[in-house]
Amino acid sequence: MQTLSGRQRQRALFWRKGESTSLHAVRIVTATVVMLVAFPVLLGWVLPDTAKFVPAGWMAMKANTALLILMSLASLLATERSRSRWMKMVGAVLGLAVFVLAGVTAIQYADIHLFEVNTMLAPDPYGRVPGRPSLQASIGFLLMGVALCTLGGRTRRTLRVADGMAMLLILFLLSFVGSIFFTTEGSPGWSLKRQLAPETFLCLCLLTALVALRRTEPGGIFHIFRERGMGGKTARLAGPAALAFPFVLSGLREVMIRFHLLTTNYAIAFAPAVTAVLALLFVMLLARRNRDLETALHDLSLRDELTGVYNRRGFHLLAEQAFREAVRASSGFSVIFLDVDDLKVINDTAGHDDGSRLLQRMAKELHHAFRLTDIVGRIGGDEFLVAAKATQSEILHAIQRLHDATSVTSEEEFPLRFSYGIASRETMSDTLTDLIQQADARMYETKRRRKGESGAHLRMEPEELTQR
Repeated sequence: MQTLSGRQRQRALFWRKGESTSLHAVRIVTATVVMLVAFPVLLGWVLPDTAKFVPAGWMAMKANTALLILMSLASLLATERSRSRWMKMVGAVLGLAVFVLAGVTAIQYADIHLFEVNTMLAPDPYGRVPGRPSLQASIGFLLMGVALCTLGGRTRRTLRVADGMAMLLILFLLSFVGSIFFTTEGSPGWSLKRQLAPETFLCLCLLTALVALRRTEPGGIFHIFRERGMGGKTARLAGPAALAFPFVLSGLREVMIRFHLLTTNYAIAFAPAVTAVLALLFVMLLARRNRDLETALHDLSLRDELTGVYNRRGFHLLAEQAFREAVRASSGFSVIFLDVDDLKVINDTAGHDDGSRLLQRMAKELHHAFRLTDIVGRIGGDEFLVAAKATQSEILHAIQRLHDATSVTSEEEFPLRFSYGIASRETMSDTLTDLIQQADARMYETKRRRKGESGAHLRMEPEELTQR
């Protein structure tokens, strides 16, 4: 099982902490806006003398509607995960009160009057039915009440009901947004301005956003939007686009009709073509995004994080493929096994950061000395492998280039010294594993010979290192 390093754990913790802080800030701002809209309206109804301080038009929101909004907000705050059990019970009771009050209001539109609730807070001399919220507002708060009663639940079934109510609330509110585009065409729908006060609609949207944010918790239907993996990135890209696409298309059609760019019939016929093209572009964008993520994931699994060259798995995977191609083409194939000298001494004396920089320099020089088609990998702490579809003489030229490059060392850098061995395919029975073992053995043979030399790190000539 792969474990995270200390630095990786710190980064993951920092990311989660930052994400939680951001979401908490969004919740605070959203709740504050709801409070600033609904509370002055309710105060203006209960204390008529204060109504003159309420912005013009806000009093179109009924007293009971403002009460439903404030109770919904209080229920959401009381059922937060960090709250005590008693607070969660209070939140559930408030949610039930929202459901009951909205339900009693809704059934009045079917001429069923259980008891009078419309003017229980304040008289309403202006409405056709004094104090009664609209049917659409009552339906919205019915759904909100069910969501509030189930948000604090512990069973999976209860939380699934909360997920369903969140989706129904989004559908309910989007239907009002859609009415803005379709009312002028004579299509069926509710008029936003006539059936639902803009302030009420705003508060319902913000409350629904709070419900959706609650369901981004682990196990919630919207949790995918918080994930860091491919699924989360795809959801954050595709989700807003999927919500906005139908309304952008409808708005474009309205512009064409209103400014007489197309007749109504042509605009309606043009809509499916635009839909198809935009859907195709969206699919292509999504596919490209997934491809980039898959490429990054593929590189992450095959690349060495420190040096950027292939790791052991990546090297063997690509080198084996190149070896089979060389066998089929009857062309040369060679393997070079390299070991960075004195890395342990540098790590112990100067520190692992200097040792890491030395390894990174080695990887960089290998890339410069060999061709782009050659496969460079780091298979151990100080061990590198290079596989190339080349003969031994061609490899010796690359080794010489590597020698020349590593001979130049600045005052700030440690000398880059290395040992190596070369093995080339000589018979049809040779395998990639055989070549790696031969190159490894020759490299260690060179090291043993050099240990006998007094105090100096003398590089062997290429011809010496290729001898058995």
